[in-house]
Formats: sequence, C-alpha cells, structure tokens
Amino acid sequence: MPDVISQILQTEGLIWLIVAFSLAGVIRGFTGFGTAMIVVPVGAMFLPIAEIVFILTITGLGTAATLIPKAWPVSSKREVLLLSGTAILALPLGIQLLTILDQNILRWALTVVVGILLTSLIAGWRYSGPLSTFGIIAIGGMAGLIGGATGLTGPVVIMFYLASSQLVQVIRANSIIFLGVIDVALIVMLVARGLADWEAFYLGLFLAIPYVLTAMLGQRLFDPNKEKLYRILSYGVIIGVAVISMPIFD
Repeated sequence: MPDVISQILQTEGLIWLIVAFSLAGVIRGFTGFGTAMIVVPVGAMFLPIAEIVFILTITGLGTAATLIPKAWPVSSKREVLLLSGTAILALPLGIQLLTILDQNILRWALTVVVGILLTSLIAGWRYSGPLSTFGIIAIGGMAGLIGGATGLTGPVVIMFYLASSQLVQVIRANSIIFLGVIDVALIVMLVARGLADWEAFYLGLFLAIPYVLTAMLGQRLFDPNKEKLYRILSYGVIIGVAVISMPIFD
C-alpha cells in the first residue's frame, strides 16, 4: 500500500487533477454532466488521453452509484436505453481512433463539433415534438464514437437535451444514467484493449474521493425550479471546455 500511495503522489500534475475532479464533481452533481469536459482537457496536459479516459470512468462509477438511484424514477427509460445501446456499439470504433490518430487532430475536431453545436443552441434553435427512434440512435452513435476517441461521451447527448423542451429534471436524470452506463462499458473495452493498467486504476480510486464528495454537494444544490441558472451554467461549462481544450493553448 505505501508503494501505491507513493506512486499516486508522484503523478505529474496531481494537484491540478484534484482541482479538476473537485470542480467537475460539483457540476456533475448539479447538472448531471460536465465531468469529462473539465477533466479531459486538464488531464491531457499531464497524462496520455487513453489513461485519462480510464481514470475518468473509474471515478464516474462512484458518482453514478450515488446519483442514479434518485435519477432512475424521473428518467425517460426508453430514450436512455436506446441512447446507451447505440453508444456502446459505437465505442469500439472511437477507441480505435484513439489508438491510431494524432491526439491534436482529435482535440481540434472536438473543438469544432462543440463550437457548431453550441452556436446553434445560443442562436435559439429548439427541437419541438418527440424525438424519433432514428434520431435517438444517431445521437447515441455519435456520442459513443466521440466518447471512445476522447472520453467526452456526453456533449452530443447533453447539447441535444439542452435544446429540447423536456423538463430540466428529466434531462438531468437521463444524462446521469446514460453516462453511468457508458462508464462501465468504457472500462471493459479499455481493459480488453490493454489501454489501462493498475497504476491508472489506483489513481482513479484516489481521485474518486474528492469527486464523489463534491458531486454529493452538487446534488444538494440542484433545484429544478432554477432552469435558467441550469442552462447558463451548462453553456458556461461547454464554452470553457471548447476554449481550454484547443491545442493552441497548450
């Protein structure tokens, strides 16, 4: 055990990882998403992206265990099932891209996608009416592809939901469950591909402590009556990651 602790304490950028996970925990607990969009850009400054994705999923399991029980009764279960299923099918292709493409190319592509979607939302685009089965499948597939390549599984799904007319508590519940399911799938696939090791696992457990505690705080702060604040905070998180993740700022 002392050797494990020593390895963790020697991790480059450990203090920044702790800060990033603590901030991400508050936002995840309050909004239901945002962890990867904060953690991946910060973590990629110090560790390989594949390792950051694995650590992210390890910490996510602890938070999901505390958030899903309350989210499940409120969620739209059919949508969550379709989104999760198609995302899992697309994850292997995303992981393959993670292993063969230059990481700066992936980061620039992500910045462009987030920028386009965010611009559409701020410009006032809104989807009205029920989402078709094909639409859910397409969104889930894109989320799995991007998530496997960068760890940012949530943005495509989240930004669609933010543009929808669904109740804010349903959006939050769907997001929490979807991200929890994908965390489990990512762990299995990364281990199977040999992209994870015990050092990353122990580091993930260590970072899960501040992450879970701050997520519980964020959950206590959540108020479904403050939808405007919810959307402002969500857009702010997305804008922040779009800027921070640009390779030009490395």
